Amino acid sequence: MSNTAPLPPCPPLDETDAWRVLASLLAHAPEQFTDGAPRLATLSRARRLDEADLGTDSLGCLQLAERVADVFDLRRLGREDLLLARRDLGSWVDFAAESWAQGPERFIFTSSGSQGDPKRVVHSAAQLWAEARVLADHLPGRRRIVSLVPAHHIYGFIFTVLLPRALSVPVLDLSAEGAGALRRHLAPRDLVVAVPAVWRYLHRALADVPKGVAGTSSAAPLDAETACGLVNETGFARIVEVYGSSETAGIGLRDDPNHPFELLATWATAEAWDGQPENDAPGTLVRSSDGARVQPPDRLVWEGPRHLCPTGRLDGAVTVAGVTVHPDAIARKLARCPGVQDARVRPSGNRLKALLVPERGTDALALRRDVRRWAETTLQPAERPITYTVSDTVPRDALGKETDWPLDTH
Repeated sequence: MSNTAPLPPCPPLDETDAWRVLASLLAHAPEQFTDGAPRLATLSRARRLDEADLGTDSLGCLQLAERVADVFDLRRLGREDLLLARRDLGSWVDFAAESWAQGPERFIFTSSGSQGDPKRVVHSAAQLWAEARVLADHLPGRRRIVSLVPAHHIYGFIFTVLLPRALSVPVLDLSAEGAGALRRHLAPRDLVVAVPAVWRYLHRALADVPKGVAGTSSAAPLDAETACGLVNETGFARIVEVYGSSETAGIGLRDDPNHPFELLATWATAEAWDGQPENDAPGTLVRSSDGARVQPPDRLVWEGPRHLCPTGRLDGAVTVAGVTVHPDAIARKLARCPGVQDARVRPSGNRLKALLVPERGTDALALRRDVRRWAETTLQPAERPITYTVSDTVPRDALGKETDWPLDTH
């Protein structure tokens, strides 16, 4: 089983694909804009990356240019320097489309940076295309893909850029719209691509859907109540949950939240691959295209050689609105804000909450306001705490162990 064969190359991608990914990237980069990221609906080819238009200073433009050069692999064409010379979005998307029209060789995604500097994750274009073809076999009969996710994250990219190619279907991007737009546009045999937080909202907001509409969910666990309700109450034909990560891409699929994930054909366990699991860390997977060994980010419980159940992150991360975030790293960033002596961040429902310990003489109301403003312009949306509690000390129990704190309703 350890023999590998060359993969078919990824087909060329067009300007429409490039624009959707570029606009998504810009609309989710608040730290690069003086007044926060622009709304997706306001972006056009005529907009410019400068302080007079989109509110981007020279450093922000440089960082965006580096990110775009990565995503679209512009360095292989020698186009990366032109991004700074021509700062209109029309030129940027033209450079991106030129690169992808030749057939992409690799795709580079970027982590949220919750543990420090954002991490570049490089994937072979051929390997992600192979995954899209496998996914197409699991999702037959689709007439269109309706996207409710950012296209520049790996889940959105595979399901709204590559999968439509594999299925030969169009894409309707409603990622900046609400349930009302989805109700108006949904048609039989559509495939809706969303994350668990959106699916929970849609479960409450949609009374029924046209016949044969299916959905996919990824980036966080989808609770059984929502998954089953979407099928039994709302009328979805199926909700396919995808397990994976930015580092691994897709690993497994399941239709039933009470069943384990089935390993995709693009992966094998180390034992099934070469019979030598004792040489690998527990849960190690082997990519069938090249034999590369990969350690998933979660603890895995196996039920046979092809079925698995993730049981929690190995690094303490949590998922908010489909984005992996690291509460301890966010707390360290908050603790560096003026007036903050110490900080803690924990999950609260589907979001995060923060505890701020002020420096002596700091006004609590002003501190809460200033830190919230800082977070809104500096942190990614999923990283921003929804509530801030100000306390003289970090709460602890009788044994000195840190304890939880109640939400501050102010």
